[in-house]
Amino acid sequence: MRTRILMNTWVWVTFLALLNGCHDMSRHTSQEMKTEPVGAEDWLEAGGYFEKLQRYKEAMWAYTRAVEVNPRCAEAYYRSGEILTGSGSLDQAISAYTAALEIEPRRAAFYFKRGFARDVKGDYDQAIADYTKALEINPRHAKAYYNRGGVWTDKEAYDMAITDYTQALEIAPRYAKAYNNRGVAWDYKGELDQAIMDYTRALELAPEFTEAYYNRAGAWADKGDVDQAMNDYADVLRINPRHAKAFFNRAELRRTKGQTEEAIDDYTKALEINPHLAEAYHERGILLCDKGDTDQAIADQTKALELNPGYAEAYNKRGLAWGVKGEYDRAIADYNRALTINQGDAEAYYNRGFAWYQKGDLRKALVDVKKAVTLQPMERMYQQVIPHLETQIKGKKTGKTGKK
Repeated sequence: MRTRILMNTWVWVTFLALLNGCHDMSRHTSQEMKTEPVGAEDWLEAGGYFEKLQRYKEAMWAYTRAVEVNPRCAEAYYRSGEILTGSGSLDQAISAYTAALEIEPRRAAFYFKRGFARDVKGDYDQAIADYTKALEINPRHAKAYYNRGGVWTDKEAYDMAITDYTQALEIAPRYAKAYNNRGVAWDYKGELDQAIMDYTRALELAPEFTEAYYNRAGAWADKGDVDQAMNDYADVLRINPRHAKAFFNRAELRRTKGQTEEAIDDYTKALEINPHLAEAYHERGILLCDKGDTDQAIADQTKALELNPGYAEAYNKRGLAWGVKGEYDRAIADYNRALTINQGDAEAYYNRGFAWYQKGDLRKALVDVKKAVTLQPMERMYQQVIPHLETQIKGKKTGKTGKK
């Protein structure tokens, strides 16, 4: 029965390969390999030959022939699983690895690769089970510890992740990626000093490790050390001048230092590299509005909303820009949209209240400001506005407008 299941699985994969144009390959394989493959090992050799040439369809066909010759050729299933994983055919890859494991259940590499396919698919618990099985068979499998650590991180089990990365580093002390990823786990735990130490160690081992510079920059920024963070982002951009997120994050830091023009330049560079960064349009729009360039600010917020129609803050900030231009109806319309998306946005209530005030509707202004205070009771600016509005409303009731 097991052999039949393997064959049924493989017949489907063979059919997939043929559908992708792998017709009449036996003749071509014979010509290229100089000899006619006969046994499963010959077909494995042919498959390896085609893989080296990155001719994966032919390789798949050769591995299919290996299984036809020897239905218990675990290596053919395994190699096909690797090709299927690389092509994104994860379910088929998992089936191929499973077929290999039914034949050779003590192969750590088979569990490891199936775990990786499940990991990429997002089936984290099954991935952990496979990595664990690989480690039971081979306790010195550093990459299995490393990959399992990554899954624990995805599951937000950071202590488990740190333990696994530490195990990987005991086996492979120069594993720069393991230092980097352990740093990420420390980072998520809020242990920034530990994170920075690990990122730094990763960079000592791999001085051009972009991700380690990028991650360390974020840790420095979280510690409030803006200069160190900017130095690391500069290194990221030295290594990879097209790292859009590094430009974006550096722009954020420049704003904290009051470097408005430089921040706008960095947002612009980020957008030149990746024109789909809605947040970059949004943040640049805020700075442009502060500079008085309301038309461009509105254009930026509009672009952010085209990219992300649910971006409540972009509606809020575009509303502010409309308000600066004196177009209060448009401003109110944007605040309404922001509040439809996020009913807990105190700033949008406050800003809409100000727009109502500018239109002369003091009662609606008061209602909105009171709502803002309810949502953010510690915001003194909101609280201070309420008595002034109440005084003006009372004055309108009595007809008093103040002393002449």
